Amino acid sequence: MITLENISKEYINNGNYLSVLKNISFSISQGQFISLVGMSGSGKTTLLKIISGLDKDHAGIIKINNDSLEEYLKQHTIALVPQQYSNFNWLNVFENVHEGNKNASEEEVSQILEYVGLSKFKNAHLKDLSGGMKQRVAVARTLLQDTELIILDEPFGALDVKTRYSLGNLLKKIALEKNKTVILVTHDIADASRLSDRILILGDGSIQEDILVSKNKTHEVEENIFSYFMKK
Repeated sequence: MITLENISKEYINNGNYLSVLKNISFSISQGQFISLVGMSGSGKTTLLKIISGLDKDHAGIIKINNDSLEEYLKQHTIALVPQQYSNFNWLNVFENVHEGNKNASEEEVSQILEYVGLSKFKNAHLKDLSGGMKQRVAVARTLLQDTELIILDEPFGALDVKTRYSLGNLLKKIALEKNKTVILVTHDIADASRLSDRILILGDGSIQEDILVSKNKTHEVEENIFSYFMKK
């Protein structure tokens, strides 16, 4: 269980206080798949950085399994794919992915590479890959990690439609099979409604909508989200 209590974040810009997040509170059950959607500049990435422990300069409390975030991170890791993902440029594709979990078997790494469509490139070096392929390497490494929580910030942005769909399905499959909690930031409403158990719409620094997704009514979810954005 992840609990956020009154999370707020301010920046100082030219001597003026700019409020990015305002008293955000919500909980996520273990194994839930959550998507965060919102317009550019709504604070989605800032919120992910706070949840992952990268940004400690904020008000409010985060607890994971009743431990403070600081205590939790002393014994656990959080898998994170940021917008500006990075890889180990001196390693080949297989070695890059294996860095996600050194205890993983060769078979497990090979299976992840198969899922993301990189099996034929396992011995290739990063300089020989396209931007989209490098992004797949970063996502594959994250999916291999032995962690309860996966956080992804626009992980499919540079991918073609087929790979995007396949990776989304893989992410959902792993989350279900291993009871992982996933927080996904995406601008793609179809991805959000297809993959998520809940969708949180972030706007004006706060949660504007908290939508439970019924897999039989994803079109209604998409219409509700579109309706919110059209009002802006």
